[in-house]
Amino acid sequence: MTGVFPCPDGSVVRPPHCQPMFHRVLAAQELAVRQALIDMCARFAGPDRDAASRAELVLAEVMNNIVQHGTGRGKEPASSAAGMAVTIHLTVARHKGGLCCAVRDDGRPLPPSCLLADAPAVDLVVPPCSGFGWPIVRALTQSLFYYREGTRNVLSFNVPLVEGGALGTPCSDVA
Repeated sequence: MTGVFPCPDGSVVRPPHCQPMFHRVLAAQELAVRQALIDMCARFAGPDRDAASRAELVLAEVMNNIVQHGTGRGKEPASSAAGMAVTIHLTVARHKGGLCCAVRDDGRPLPPSCLLADAPAVDLVVPPCSGFGWPIVRALTQSLFYYREGTRNVLSFNVPLVEGGALGTPCSDVA
Protein backbone atom coordinates (compact mmCIF):
# COMPACT_ATOMS: atom_id res chain seq x y z
CA MET A 1 0.00 0.00 0.00
CA THR A 2 1.47 3.35 -0.95
CA GLY A 3 1.32 6.54 1.08
CA VAL A 4 -0.17 8.58 -1.77
CA PHE A 5 -3.84 8.34 -2.65
CA PRO A 6 -5.47 9.77 -5.79
CA CYS A 7 -8.54 11.94 -5.30
CA PRO A 8 -11.53 12.10 -7.66
CA ASP A 9 -10.34 15.52 -8.89
CA GLY A 10 -6.94 14.05 -9.86
CA SER A 11 -5.01 15.59 -6.97
CA VAL A 12 -2.96 13.49 -4.57
CA VAL A 13 -3.57 13.23 -0.83
CA ARG A 14 -1.00 12.00 1.66
CA PRO A 15 -1.87 10.61 5.08
CA PRO A 16 -1.39 13.18 7.88
CA HIS A 17 1.93 11.73 9.09
CA CYS A 18 3.40 12.12 5.59
CA GLN A 19 2.57 15.79 5.13
CA PRO A 20 5.68 17.96 4.82
CA MET A 21 4.27 20.85 6.89
CA PHE A 22 2.61 21.27 10.28
CA HIS A 23 0.85 24.45 11.43
CA ARG A 24 -1.14 25.30 14.56
CA VAL A 25 -2.54 28.48 16.07
CA LEU A 26 -3.01 28.06 19.81
CA ALA A 27 -3.54 29.96 23.01
CA ALA A 28 -0.43 30.35 25.17
CA GLN A 29 -1.61 27.78 27.71
CA GLU A 30 0.15 24.68 29.04
CA LEU A 31 -2.37 22.14 27.75
CA ALA A 32 -2.59 23.75 24.32
CA VAL A 33 1.22 23.68 24.01
CA ARG A 34 1.30 20.03 25.09
CA GLN A 35 -1.32 19.05 22.51
CA ALA A 36 0.44 20.95 19.71
CA LEU A 37 3.69 19.12 20.53
CA ILE A 38 1.93 15.74 20.53
CA ASP A 39 0.36 16.54 17.16
CA MET A 40 3.66 17.76 15.70
CA CYS A 41 5.47 14.59 16.78
CA ALA A 42 2.70 12.44 15.28
CA ARG A 43 3.03 14.33 11.99
CA PHE A 44 6.78 13.71 11.75
CA ALA A 45 6.84 10.13 13.07
CA GLY A 46 8.71 7.47 11.13
CA PRO A 47 11.91 8.52 9.40
CA ASP A 48 11.61 11.99 10.99
CA ARG A 49 11.33 10.69 14.58
CA ASP A 50 14.80 11.75 15.78
CA ALA A 51 14.59 15.29 14.38
CA ALA A 52 10.99 15.56 15.61
CA SER A 53 12.05 14.56 19.13
CA ARG A 54 14.75 17.21 19.18
CA ALA A 55 12.32 19.76 17.73
CA GLU A 56 9.81 18.79 20.42
CA LEU A 57 12.37 19.51 23.16
CA VAL A 58 13.27 22.90 21.66
CA LEU A 59 9.67 23.88 20.94
CA ALA A 60 8.59 22.84 24.45
CA GLU A 61 11.19 25.19 25.91
CA VAL A 62 10.31 28.04 23.55
CA MET A 63 6.51 27.77 23.86
CA ASN A 64 6.53 27.15 27.62
CA ASN A 65 8.65 30.29 27.95
CA ILE A 66 5.95 32.14 26.03
CA VAL A 67 3.31 30.73 28.38
CA GLN A 68 5.32 31.71 31.47
CA HIS A 69 6.99 34.96 30.47
CA GLY A 70 5.24 36.22 27.35
CA THR A 71 1.89 36.28 29.10
CA GLY A 72 3.24 37.90 32.25
CA ARG A 73 2.10 34.96 34.40
CA GLY A 74 5.54 33.77 35.43
CA LYS A 75 5.80 30.27 36.82
CA GLU A 76 2.63 30.53 38.86
CA PRO A 77 -0.08 27.98 38.03
CA ALA A 78 -2.36 29.36 35.33
CA SER A 79 -5.36 29.17 37.64
CA SER A 80 -3.80 31.50 40.23
CA ALA A 81 -2.09 34.06 38.01
CA ALA A 82 -3.87 36.29 35.56
CA GLY A 83 -1.90 37.21 32.49
CA MET A 84 -2.47 38.76 29.12
CA ALA A 85 -3.99 36.60 26.40
CA VAL A 86 -1.26 35.54 23.99
CA THR A 87 -1.63 33.60 20.74
CA ILE A 88 1.12 31.33 19.41
CA HIS A 89 1.52 30.44 15.73
CA LEU A 90 3.66 27.32 15.24
CA THR A 91 4.90 26.15 11.84
CA VAL A 92 7.21 23.19 11.25
CA ALA A 93 8.26 22.17 7.75
CA ARG A 94 10.20 19.13 6.61
CA HIS A 95 13.06 19.74 4.19
CA LYS A 96 16.04 17.78 2.93
CA GLY A 97 18.32 18.84 5.79
CA GLY A 98 15.94 18.66 8.75
CA LEU A 99 12.96 20.46 10.19
CA CYS A 100 12.52 24.21 9.84
CA CYS A 101 10.56 25.71 12.74
CA ALA A 102 8.95 29.12 13.19
CA VAL A 103 7.19 30.35 16.32
CA ARG A 104 5.33 33.65 16.33
CA ASP A 105 3.53 35.17 19.29
CA ASP A 106 2.08 38.47 20.43
CA GLY A 107 3.54 38.31 23.94
CA ARG A 108 6.23 40.32 25.64
CA PRO A 109 9.56 40.74 23.79
CA LEU A 110 12.26 38.11 24.22
CA PRO A 111 15.16 39.42 26.34
CA PRO A 112 18.22 39.84 24.07
CA SER A 113 20.42 37.85 26.47
CA CYS A 114 18.53 34.64 25.65
CA LEU A 115 20.07 34.34 22.21
CA LEU A 116 23.66 35.26 23.02
CA ALA A 117 25.98 32.50 21.82
CA ASP A 118 28.43 33.35 24.60
CA ALA A 119 25.87 33.43 27.39
CA PRO A 120 27.33 32.72 30.82
CA ALA A 121 27.75 29.04 31.61
CA VAL A 122 25.23 27.53 33.99
CA ASP A 123 26.73 26.49 37.34
CA LEU A 124 26.07 22.74 37.58
CA VAL A 125 27.18 22.57 41.24
CA VAL A 126 24.37 24.87 42.36
CA PRO A 127 21.65 24.47 39.74
CA PRO A 128 19.51 27.56 39.23
CA CYS A 129 15.71 27.55 39.15
CA SER A 130 16.02 28.19 35.45
CA GLY A 131 18.71 28.84 32.90
CA PHE A 132 19.21 25.49 31.15
CA GLY A 133 16.57 26.11 28.48
CA TRP A 134 18.26 28.53 26.10
CA PRO A 135 21.61 26.69 26.11
CA ILE A 136 19.67 23.55 25.11
CA VAL A 137 17.85 25.50 22.38
CA ARG A 138 21.16 26.80 21.01
CA ALA A 139 22.78 23.34 21.17
CA LEU A 140 20.01 21.55 19.27
CA THR A 141 19.36 24.11 16.55
CA GLN A 142 21.05 25.84 13.66
CA SER A 143 20.30 29.24 12.13
CA LEU A 144 18.53 30.47 15.26
CA PHE A 145 17.01 33.84 14.42
CA TYR A 146 14.76 36.21 16.40
CA TYR A 147 13.21 39.54 15.63
CA ARG A 148 10.33 41.65 16.86
CA GLU A 149 7.92 42.92 14.23
CA GLY A 150 5.55 45.48 15.71
CA THR A 151 3.88 43.65 18.59
CA ARG A 152 4.88 40.14 17.46
CA ASN A 153 7.88 38.01 18.30
CA VAL A 154 9.24 35.84 15.50
CA LEU A 155 11.69 33.03 16.28
CA SER A 156 12.90 30.64 13.61
CA PHE A 157 15.47 27.87 13.57
CA ASN A 158 16.45 24.64 11.90
CA VAL A 159 16.65 21.26 13.63
CA PRO A 160 19.19 19.40 11.50
CA LEU A 161 19.37 15.73 10.66
CA VAL A 162 21.78 13.60 12.61
CA GLU A 163 24.41 11.62 10.73
CA GLY A 164 22.71 8.97 8.61
CA GLY A 165 19.23 10.44 9.12
CA ALA A 166 16.53 9.88 6.55
CA LEU A 167 14.54 13.09 6.87
CA GLY A 168 13.15 14.21 3.58
CA THR A 169 12.48 10.66 2.45
CA PRO A 170 8.85 10.62 1.37
CA CYS A 171 6.50 8.24 3.10
CA SER A 172 6.01 5.24 0.87
CA ASP A 173 4.14 2.71 2.97
CA VAL A 174 1.39 3.17 5.47
CA ALA A 175 0.90 0.47 8.06
